[in-house]
Amino acid sequence: MTSISISVAVGVATFGLGMLGLYLKRLLPARHMPTGSKEMIGAIMGLVSLLLALVLGTLVGSAWGFFASQKANIETLCARSLELDLAFRQYGLETQPLREALRASMTGVYDAIWGNAPRISSNSTLAPICRDSRNGTKRSPRSAPIRQRRPSCCRP
Repeated sequence: MTSISISVAVGVATFGLGMLGLYLKRLLPARHMPTGSKEMIGAIMGLVSLLLALVLGTLVGSAWGFFASQKANIETLCARSLELDLAFRQYGLETQPLREALRASMTGVYDAIWGNAPRISSNSTLAPICRDSRNGTKRSPRSAPIRQRRPSCCRP
């Protein structure tokens, strides 16, 4: 069952039982409803209303907190990916495949966040690019000349 169907079922059950209570109130003789009982029922209804308001307030607060933290994480991811793209651009044409892979990865992340993709793949698109094209092994950045060093994300 989905959460929507559960919510609808609880709402229908609550409404139906409330209507049943109103119907049974008419059937109850007046001698069984003294003023003290009416006041006690009113106090209990006030308590239930207060508890319901507290629960709904907590629910809304936790949902907003989750949304705010997710929004902050997405903003941080975007800012860091832009910084990485700018750093790649400063290295020149050698990092163009990295920039394209970063753009493809960020497109995949965007689609996964907004529901256009099933989920984020666990395989990184940057990993094959970080391998040396000549022999298929990772190249140590310290052994490479200074201008050919790879960014920190691709270091072994």
